[in-house]
Amino acid sequence: MKTEEDEFVEKYAQRNKLIYIFIACFSAFTIVFCEPTILLANLAERLGAPAWLANLPAAANFTICFIPPFFVGYFLKKHSPRKVVYSISIIFMYLPMAILAVALFNSSDPKVHLTCFTLSIVLYAFFQGITILPCWDLFARIFSKKERAKVTGLSSGISQVVTVFAAGTAAWLISKGSTLPFPKNYAVGTFIFVLGGMVYSIMILFLKEYKQPNVDEQKKSLTEYCKEYSELLKTDKNFRYILVALLLALTLVTIPTNLLFYAKKQLAFSEESVAHLVALRPWIIIPFSLLFGYISNRIGALRVVALSVFTVLLSVILMQILPDHLIIIPLLISTLSMFIYPFSLIAIMNYASPEKNHLYLVLYFSFGIIPGLAPYSLGIVFNTNAPYAFMVLIVSSICTGIVCHLVHI
Repeated sequence: MKTEEDEFVEKYAQRNKLIYIFIACFSAFTIVFCEPTILLANLAERLGAPAWLANLPAAANFTICFIPPFFVGYFLKKHSPRKVVYSISIIFMYLPMAILAVALFNSSDPKVHLTCFTLSIVLYAFFQGITILPCWDLFARIFSKKERAKVTGLSSGISQVVTVFAAGTAAWLISKGSTLPFPKNYAVGTFIFVLGGMVYSIMILFLKEYKQPNVDEQKKSLTEYCKEYSELLKTDKNFRYILVALLLALTLVTIPTNLLFYAKKQLAFSEESVAHLVALRPWIIIPFSLLFGYISNRIGALRVVALSVFTVLLSVILMQILPDHLIIIPLLISTLSMFIYPFSLIAIMNYASPEKNHLYLVLYFSFGIIPGLAPYSLGIVFNTNAPYAFMVLIVSSICTGIVCHLVHI
């Protein structure tokens, strides 16, 4: 029997879907100019950053970013509206990147650039962590289980069509043909990113969210709050298997950064080739966005995660057997690892009951900090023993893909 909330969600499903796709398109268009796994990582390397700092943009999204959700979950009431909280938190998330943009545009001191780069990335990742829970709680509230994967695939596919133009512009901006010198060309891209975030925060307010009934929630102590999660892990054996599978998959999300650095250092992958990589990425993401969104309801979100993991395996194998002039192919294929994260969250949301969705997501983010350190560990191994790093990735992706495929929800 349908509840009042189910009827509300169904009534505004089409409206919310159109607004969400529009937001995704606009957001993707601006993110292209400041994409962490390629553009920001490449910027750090060009600024002369040490290896750990060059890996920071990718790693911060899955380490620093995963610290706040546990505390946000404690202070955020389970039945409070998410739309306004998410909108405000987005503003604070994007503003720190303005520090980097101003530094790149006005200063010529490399130390200033690297200091502002580090500060911006850390603050951006921290405030992004504050947005995570309101974001995915809102997503779970405005779309039914059957619609979530479809909307994710459709919005990703359509948004990548839009980003074809943006990717070409971003590629030109960082290429030798750009009219702006380095690092001002990256400063312009970062300004576009920040401006897009401000507009994005306003667009969120047009979504229709069901007003949850006022419930008198007794404030728990931090000890009771932790105990609630502990009990959930103890009693839900199936989720423990799901959590292990998804955390293993999370270690492979930032593989594009590791492979890009390897290609630049070991295979003479040029800056012009990086620009071509940026321009071509949407063309491989578009069909797979639509495909994964379409098949998710048929095979399950976890098996879509498994497919994404196997694309990592394919890119790692091709990286070793293709000649240097074709190395852009495995780098492009590796970008499909981007689907691991959103479909992991969809798998959790589809598994959890509405009243416990909040709890399951916090558990995933809290444990996700550990595999989020993968870019650093893999970066070290690539620098010291690249063949061993490739062997680790092959074994890891095979095992992870099999686990994700076998675990049933």
